[in-house]
Amino acid sequence: MTIIALVILPVSLIFVMLVVKKSQKYFTAQQEYLGHVNGHIEEMYGSHLIVKAFNGEAKSVKKFGEYNKTLYRSAWKSQFLSRVNVSNY
Repeated sequence: MTIIALVILPVSLIFVMLVVKKSQKYFTAQQEYLGHVNGHIEEMYGSHLIVKAFNGEAKSVKKFGEYNKTLYRSAWKSQFLSRVNVSNY
């Protein structure tokens, strides 16, 4: 049993390192697009009268949708890979 454990340990360590490496780019993208979404909301909330005056609501909603969709995808992928990594323990 000790030999089996010693053989499986390096294999699982390599697997964990690969998953962490792959998930790191999605966590980075998640943080980046969370910043975009928050910045867009803050900008639109602070200048909602100007956006409304120049009829920019549709453009603002479209841009928010793009940011939010990208944030959702990166968050979903990063959380999925994180759960795969945790389930090994």
